[in-house]
Amino acid sequence: MAPAMLHGVMPEPFYTHFCKAAAAVRILHQRSVKRDDLDKAYVLMNQVCEEFEWIYCARKTARIHLVRHAIHIAHHQARDATRFGMGSYLSQYTCERSIGILEALVRQPSNPYKNLSNEAVLLAQLHALYARAPELDPHRDNGKLPHTAIKLDGDYALLHATERTPHEVKPEERAAIVRYMASFGVAVHNEWDGAITRWARLRLPNGQVARCAWRETLKELHKLRISRNIKIIHGDEIAFGEVLYYFQIKIRGSERTVAMVHMYDEPDADLLKDTFGTYYSCEQVPLYANKGLVVVDYTSIDSVVAMIPRDGRWFLVEKITLASGTLAGIPEEIQPEPDFV
Repeated sequence: MAPAMLHGVMPEPFYTHFCKAAAAVRILHQRSVKRDDLDKAYVLMNQVCEEFEWIYCARKTARIHLVRHAIHIAHHQARDATRFGMGSYLSQYTCERSIGILEALVRQPSNPYKNLSNEAVLLAQLHALYARAPELDPHRDNGKLPHTAIKLDGDYALLHATERTPHEVKPEERAAIVRYMASFGVAVHNEWDGAITRWARLRLPNGQVARCAWRETLKELHKLRISRNIKIIHGDEIAFGEVLYYFQIKIRGSERTVAMVHMYDEPDADLLKDTFGTYYSCEQVPLYANKGLVVVDYTSIDSVVAMIPRDGRWFLVEKITLASGTLAGIPEEIQPEPDFV
């Protein structure tokens, strides 16, 4: 959020320096990364460390005490990622949590270090087994879904509320459904009323719960934590949109779970380049535009993001620590909702 909020406020060269650091940190805290991105993070972090001494200390020995140890450590983060793993695996939260778990397992005061070593080996063996066969994990979050949920492939789940009776879609929504079905070579009869049954929420594999405008717009804004904006990954393409609702539709005898999404436009390319990819500023495509409304498969929904309004546009905020929380096994709590509306 800071690159957007500080744009036009923080003077140069401080703002550009900050954006470089933010871009590198975002890359280094992913669960997995491409080699090209890792090389980019290495270059950016080296520039950040070197420019810090010029911008804030003017390379004067009298100010060397202002260069903290963390600045030097940043030099090694990208290079050491190939040896020790990404930042999400090495974050302070994950490490402290692991230490707490191991400490609680020590049960032999007479020889605590040997006991700790044995418990650590056993824990590592169990986690390796659970990684290969997740169904053996007794702590897996399978049993916590509400009884009204529909479990989907890929650790997704469709959650209530839902409608008791089918809902007639608007003309622009009907057009989006027609385009989606046409992609499967299925023609929609002109007399089809377009009635579908809406669902309110989708549980994602990362533990987040993606909601929708259908239900969220009924709540007062000051009581609402908006979580209907999503990141969509389709092949190598990444896009963002606002979910209007979820529904299921039969195509060629197979029932598919999909989302009706109001898309955001492409970002300001110059601004994105100048801020090293940290300030994603865009507009929302008009509903009646050709690609304003799109129907997407549930499997293409990667995560919940925030789209913050600013100067008549929207800027993107992603949770870079999401991977750390997922590794610690902390999914979002499923709040109660009415079963039918």
